Amino acid sequence: MKRYVLIDYKDSIQWLHAVDDPDVAFIVIDPFVIFTDYSVNIVDDVQSFLGIKEPADLVILNILTVTNQGITANLKAPLVMNSGNLKAAQILLEDEKYSFKTPLPALPQESVK
Repeated sequence: MKRYVLIDYKDSIQWLHAVDDPDVAFIVIDPFVIFTDYSVNIVDDVQSFLGIKEPADLVILNILTVTNQGITANLKAPLVMNSGNLKAAQILLEDEKYSFKTPLPALPQESVK
């Protein structure tokens, strides 16, 4: 599947929903709202593939997983999007400090308003 739409849910949480299959959707979040020290190094090949020319075109999202044990964010493999041309890819970060299952802390109060 290659066509998705972002749907606002609440606070800084959104749904990334497949256009061609109503059964496929991911819960995503802007990581910088929650993980203020998060950083993503996007290599030149990815920037070229996505056609990113301006930093303002860049959108980073992380997929959330909800289980009985809590909510985790996949900080190791963010979704990188070009808001200008709507191309996107999931990349794998080499930085060992990030995990596929990082526990999600409480949302900051300013994002809840």
